[in-house]
Amino acid sequence: MDRNRAFAVHALLTTVMLVLLMVGGAEAATITVNASGGAMYTRIQDAINASNNSDTIIVAAGIYNENVIVNKSVNLTGSGANVTIINASDPNSHVIYVSAQDGVNIRDFTATGGTGGTHTSRSAGIYLSRTNNTNISKNIISNNYYGIYLFSAINTNLSGNNVNSNNYGIYLMLSSNNTIYNNLFNNTNNFENSIAGINRWNVSKQTATNIVDGLNIGGNFWKNLSGTGFSQTCTDANLDGICDSGYMLSTGNEDYLPLAIPTGYINGSVKYNNTGVEGAVVATNNSVSTTTDASGFFSFQLPAGTYQLTATCEPEYYPDNSTASTVVIGTTVMAQDINLIKKPTGNITGMVRSPD
Repeated sequence: MDRNRAFAVHALLTTVMLVLLMVGGAEAATITVNASGGAMYTRIQDAINASNNSDTIIVAAGIYNENVIVNKSVNLTGSGANVTIINASDPNSHVIYVSAQDGVNIRDFTATGGTGGTHTSRSAGIYLSRTNNTNISKNIISNNYYGIYLFSAINTNLSGNNVNSNNYGIYLMLSSNNTIYNNLFNNTNNFENSIAGINRWNVSKQTATNIVDGLNIGGNFWKNLSGTGFSQTCTDANLDGICDSGYMLSTGNEDYLPLAIPTGYINGSVKYNNTGVEGAVVATNNSVSTTTDASGFFSFQLPAGTYQLTATCEPEYYPDNSTASTVVIGTTVMAQDINLIKKPTGNITGMVRSPD
């Protein structure tokens, strides 16, 4: 009897060990999606439903009319944000909804069409609820009520996203310890929070091309349609692509290294007979103008491009043009001096007579 019992216990332990070895040895799968066919699935949601934690779902270019619920810890990867578009089939629901997961990665999609919902539950392009260690990168999130909504989300990494044309760019509720950097925000309201904790809105300055093609990565680019966004109006005297002052969003939430419009300088002088001309108006071909100082010096801070400069100083001089100057981001270009020609002068004499 004891021998039979021992044999049964040994057999049970062996079976358990084999099962554990099989589970431990299982590799994460790659699942493919193509709306046009030819892949494992034609809908993203079907692929998620069939997946296991740690699987990678690769989505081909196309338009996917659905609302996606991510309820597993998967890697969801599009084929480029411009060509892999998730358009909400129900505008009253979130376009991509991540619920109570750890370690979800979403990149290279457009999330659009989440425009509806009730006053207390508006739709978002990407909605994270009770998540941890989520990575959201290189997406276009546009034409939703909320672009990105974080509810009770921690340790999120948001980077390289273009969040535009939403009522709210990013909304945080009960969310903290998230890192949000190198994103472009251009919305009716770029930021809002409710009982938000402390979050990081920039990383340390590092040399790399940022989301607006500037020279350094730091924080985010804050823009609006009226041209008065913080990043559109800030000073960047040293041309490093970082605003010279931080952008306070709310208590505990400050972008210390907001991105600036990437620019370079064109410097030069307006002269007559090798002498500087003070008060000359120098204009670019894109209607930006400045006035020369006492030495005839002028300076423009401009985005990358090629500019033709015209100097005028009426009524004493004829206007004249410089050769074209090309601005390189982060550099100073010395324009060719603009040499004016004085208009000829003389005396006009005559007599005024009254009629007889």
